[in-house]
Amino acid sequence: ARETRNAAEFSNLSPERRAAHEGYRAGSYVKIVLKGVPAAFTRNFKPENPAILGGLLQGETQMGMIRARVKKHRWHSKILKCQDPLIFSIGWRRYQSLPLLSTEDQNERHRYLKYTPEHMHCYATFWGPLVAPNTGFCCIKSVSDRLKGFRIAATGNSLAADASFS
Repeated sequence: ARETRNAAEFSNLSPERRAAHEGYRAGSYVKIVLKGVPAAFTRNFKPENPAILGGLLQGETQMGMIRARVKKHRWHSKILKCQDPLIFSIGWRRYQSLPLLSTEDQNERHRYLKYTPEHMHCYATFWGPLVAPNTGFCCIKSVSDRLKGFRIAATGNSLAADASFS
């Protein structure tokens, strides 16, 4: 119903005005002009390797505390320590943060954990770009080429994102 109302409302507008209100439709071609591009980019540009452009929504530019439910990956050989740096891969973003590990008791209080529990989930609170609740992610201990074995240290999903937690 809403789509038909929108189509009727925007049908008499020019394509430029319609794009200003609705945005560009999927599959349409757009021309992007980049200014201040280094000469090395244009010199080494290969059309068979496309450049991917992306953007962030208004809420994705804010930083804050993220509370998440994490579990050490079963193939990762070592347990994870609290406050050890991890590289979080959430959506398009990769960033390093120091997670604070905890569990929740019957009184709904969070108890500090030194290490991740074996074969169980725990809570992790860390600083980073805010994400929507229930966003899945994975954590990597190091991106070094010398690291042998399985690289993914933990997996989880975000529960809440805020500037502070009570």
